[in-house]
Amino acid sequence: MKNIKIDGKNYQVQDNITVLKACESAGIDIPTLCFVEGISEEASCSICMVEVKNAKTLLRSCVTKVTEGMEIFTGTPRVMEARKMNLELILANHPLDCMTCDRDGDCLLQDLAYKFEIKKSRFLSLNKVSGLKQETSWDTNPFIQFDPDKCILCARCVNTCANQAVTEAICISMRGHSSAVSTPFNDPLEKTICQFCAECVQSCPVGALIEKPRIGKGKIKDLIQTDTVCAYCGVGCNLKLYRDKKNNLVMANGKEGNKINNGRICVKGKFGYEYVNSPDRLTKPLIRENGEFKETTWDEAIKYTAKRLKEIKEKYGPDSIGVLGSSKCTNEDNYLVQKFARAVLGTNNVDNCARLCHSSTVVGLGISFGAGAATNSINDIKDSDVMFVIGSNMAETHPVIAQIVKEHQKNNKAKLIVCDPRYVGLAKYADVFIQHTPGTDVALLNGIMNVILTEGIENRDFIEQHTEGLEEVKKVILKYDLETVSKITNVDKDIIRQAGLIIGKAENMMIFFTMGITQHTTGVDNVLSVANLNMLTGNVGRLGVGVMPLRGQANVQGACDMGVLPNVFTGYRKVDDPAVREKFENDWGVKLPDKPGSPVTEFAGKSLKGEMKAVYAMGENPLMTEADISHVKEGFEKLEFLAVQDIFLSETAKLADV
Repeated sequence: MKNIKIDGKNYQVQDNITVLKACESAGIDIPTLCFVEGISEEASCSICMVEVKNAKTLLRSCVTKVTEGMEIFTGTPRVMEARKMNLELILANHPLDCMTCDRDGDCLLQDLAYKFEIKKSRFLSLNKVSGLKQETSWDTNPFIQFDPDKCILCARCVNTCANQAVTEAICISMRGHSSAVSTPFNDPLEKTICQFCAECVQSCPVGALIEKPRIGKGKIKDLIQTDTVCAYCGVGCNLKLYRDKKNNLVMANGKEGNKINNGRICVKGKFGYEYVNSPDRLTKPLIRENGEFKETTWDEAIKYTAKRLKEIKEKYGPDSIGVLGSSKCTNEDNYLVQKFARAVLGTNNVDNCARLCHSSTVVGLGISFGAGAATNSINDIKDSDVMFVIGSNMAETHPVIAQIVKEHQKNNKAKLIVCDPRYVGLAKYADVFIQHTPGTDVALLNGIMNVILTEGIENRDFIEQHTEGLEEVKKVILKYDLETVSKITNVDKDIIRQAGLIIGKAENMMIFFTMGITQHTTGVDNVLSVANLNMLTGNVGRLGVGVMPLRGQANVQGACDMGVLPNVFTGYRKVDDPAVREKFENDWGVKLPDKPGSPVTEFAGKSLKGEMKAVYAMGENPLMTEADISHVKEGFEKLEFLAVQDIFLSETAKLADV
C-alpha cells in the first residue's frame, strides 16, 4: 500500500496503480477523453493533467503511477487552465455541427466543453471546421460511417479494435498533422479483416464513428434504453437496445460491467436487430380457410387450436400429437410448453432444435459428469493457460468468445490449440493448428491422450480420487499410437505429440467445441472423448479448467434444462423413473405418461405412417432446420392439424392450419 495526499487529504491506496485510479478510488473525478482502462491508455488527450508536488511539469494522471508520499493536486488554477487549453486545442479543428450530429447528447467532447464553459476555441480554424465531407475508405461499407473532420485522434477506436476485438483492422496512419485513422493501405473497410462488431464505434467519444443504420433516427435524448440479452448465439451477451418514440429499434450496444461480454458485441448483436422492425412480422393470428390464411382474433385462434388438439387426442390418443419448444424462447416459455405437452396433452412427444445440434453433448457430458452442460463459466477463460478449440469456428459462430480467447492469448501468453478440418478464423492465431480429416475426431483425441499416457503426465491424483474406468479406457487409447493416428487423421505425428505435451503439462486447460464435434453419427463418442481428455488431465472442477460446449441458439441450454426433451422432465430427471414421475404428478396434480416420447427427427416419419396426427410448434422451423427438408414437408403435409406459434410466417408456418 502507498500513503499519498490528494488535495490535502491523506489516502492509502494500492501499489502500482495510476494517479487516475487512485483519485477514482477516492471519489475524485478526473476528466479523460482517450482513456479506456485496459484497452486504450494512450495518454494522448492530456485532459487528465494533475499537479504533483516537486514535479517539474503537470503530469498525465492516466499513466503516472503513485509513489510513497506523493502529493497530488487535481483542481488548482494551473491544472484547470491546462485542461481547458488542451480541450480548446482539440476543438480547434472540430466541426461546429452539434445541432445536427447524431452523437449530440452522447458526446464526451461536448460534455467536457460544457463543463469547461468553452463556447468557442481560441485556436479555432474556420477553414477546417466548415469544409466539405472527405471521402474515406469507410464510405462503401453498410455498417460504419467515419467522419475524419470530427476525429480527435484519441486512438480509442484503434486500441479497442486491437485490444478488445483483437482484430487490428484499423490503425493510425501517417504522422504529425497528417495523422489519420485508416485501414491498411487505405483499402475499403469491408475488404480488410474487420468483423463489423463496431466496438470501435461504441468506444469513440465523439461523432467521428457512427452506425450507418441509426443516422437520422434520433439523438440519444430521444431514445429509450432497454437492457436485454442478445437473441442470437448461446454466449448470452448483455445488450443495451435503444428504441425511438415509435417503438422502432434504432441502435444496439454491448453492455459494460458484466462478467459475460463486458461491453463486447459482434456484428449479429450490433446490427442484427432489424428483424424486430420488419413489416413482415405477424401481428394477428391467422387461420387457414379454403387453403388460404385469413386474419382472426386471438380468442378464436386459441379456441380453435384447443378444440382441434382435444379432438385429435380423444380420437387417436395423446401420443398422436407432437410438441416443439424453442431454443430461441425463454426458460419460462419452454417450461410451460413441456408442461402443456405432458400435463395437458398427456404425451412426452416434446423436443426442441437442440436435438439437431447439441443432443450429443447432453448425452455425452451427462454420462461423463452427470449434467449435459458446460462445466465452467466464460469468466474462467482468463484463468486458463491452455485453450483447446476443436470442431468450432468460434470466430464466426461465437465471435465474442473468440475475442476473449484471443485477448487472453495476447495479454497473458496462454497457449491456443485449434483443431478443425478447415482453416477457421482462429487458426491463424493458434500456437498449434491441427487440420485433421473430417470424422477422425475420436482418433485424434485418443492420439493426444496416448501421448499423455505414454509420457506419464496424466493427473494421477485426480484420476484416483474423482474418476472410474481408467484401465478400460487405457486399453483403447494405447492402441492409438502416433503412427496409427497420423495415418487415420492425415496429421503429422510431431504436431499431435506437440499438442499432447502442451495439454498434458498445462496447469489449467479449457476445451471448447461446437457442432464440428456434435453433428456426427459418432457425436456422443466425440463428446465422451473430449470429456475423457479433461478427466485424464484433471481439468475439471476448478477455476480456469473444464469443458465448454458453445451453444448455437440463444437458449439451447435453457430449453434442455427446462425439460423440452422427450425423455426427461425439468432438470434432466427421467420420465421413466417412477419416483421422479410421482413427484411431478404431485406437483402438477395429473397423471403423467411413463414412456419416453419421440424426438423431432421422428415427427415427419411418424406423420407419414399415420402415427402422428398433429404438431404444435413454438418458435421452431423444422422445414429449415431438419436435414431432409423434403421428407419433413411431406410428413407435415399429412398432418390433420399443424399449429405454429412464431413472429414470422416461416417455412413451417406456411403449412400451418393456425
